[in-house]
Amino acid sequence: MPTTPKVKVSDFARASRAYVESALKKANLDGNSTITLEEAARLPKDLQDNFVKHAKVSVSKKTFISEFMKQVTDGAKKADGNKDGYLSLSDGKKLPETVRDNFKAYVAATKDVFGQGTGVNVKDTTKASTLAAHQAAYGDARVSYKDAFKK
Repeated sequence: MPTTPKVKVSDFARASRAYVESALKKANLDGNSTITLEEAARLPKDLQDNFVKHAKVSVSKKTFISEFMKQVTDGAKKADGNKDGYLSLSDGKKLPETVRDNFKAYVAATKDVFGQGTGVNVKDTTKASTLAAHQAAYGDARVSYKDAFKK
């Protein structure tokens, strides 16, 4: 039975910090300590709204990171309705708008639609005798069982 995906708040915060630091490093064309409006345009779409929130033409990387992380941690703390340290998808809808898109991107990158992690693996547990009986009754299939389970 599929479970509702939940995200551990501390994992989301840690990943958010790494994500924003990496994105700023890539966007920072001149390698200095500030991000300009031109450089902000190179940020991933889900971080551009965080830049706009500063309402300036440039912002220091340090300020951008600390303000973003404050939004993530404070927002997650408020959104975690039952205070269990996890955010459900419905909790994620309670995040501030500038963090909600980051949460959606994080969930999309780390959880699959079945809530079982980042991918679903199919393991063939069919007995060889069952396969042989099926082939005897119906003939060879266009796609072998082995190939079908690979796909």
